[in-house]
Amino acid sequence: MPTNKQITAAQEFKGTAGQKHKGKYIAYYRVSTQKQSLGLAAQETIVQKFLNGGTWQLINFYVEKESGRKSLKDRPQLRAAIAECKAKGATLLVARLDRLSRSVSFVSSLQDTELKFTICDMPHLSSDNPQGRMMLNIMASVAEYEAKIISERTVKSLAEINTTIKKSKKHLSQSSNKYITSLGSGRPEIGARAAGVVRKKKADDFVTLNQKRVFAIMNATSNKSLRGFANALTLAKVKTPRGNEKWSASQVSNFIKRSKA
Repeated sequence: MPTNKQITAAQEFKGTAGQKHKGKYIAYYRVSTQKQSLGLAAQETIVQKFLNGGTWQLINFYVEKESGRKSLKDRPQLRAAIAECKAKGATLLVARLDRLSRSVSFVSSLQDTELKFTICDMPHLSSDNPQGRMMLNIMASVAEYEAKIISERTVKSLAEINTTIKKSKKHLSQSSNKYITSLGSGRPEIGARAAGVVRKKKADDFVTLNQKRVFAIMNATSNKSLRGFANALTLAKVKTPRGNEKWSASQVSNFIKRSKA
């Protein structure tokens, strides 16, 4: 990821492939946590693919490490990006709609400010035309619905763990090596440990189900580095433990460690 100093107001790219884009753009990237920094590269790739062809100026970019559930007032980088877009007559580029928000009201409020923004992986989702505005609201509704479903499933999973704990009185967390004695008791640290138990079980189950295939692919590749293994697994279209299509070196390392446990 380049630094702000490496992107100047005069930066231009001219090409002939794909749809041609013109004008000034400012990119906005968001990751929820420090651990998701690898997601920045994927977002940058989506933005660059969108800009392929035509004559354009990428005058700046902003990176936010914050939850998409936060309001605009709690997302200073997004506020700064919007302010610069309006000051310089630029269009805001966001890789995916969920990087902006999964909230219908949030997306609608941005449209009401007359900010021009485009969702790069679905270019028709642009705020500069009536059809695009309508589709933005529809897709935001879908994203909001999916987020609520995921939340409900998480609550259900934790409830099942709570039931198990009540039957056995305690549960030893493999991630913290401490006993979990209750959930939903108003103690955040206990809830966090329980969530860790759920994540660890999913990761362990993934290793059990995919160990033979993953190691077969690793053994067949000539590049025996973690990066080489990651590239081989990505090319083989093996899903990561989180269901993504692209592997990272750290994910390969974690997989190997879990397989030896």
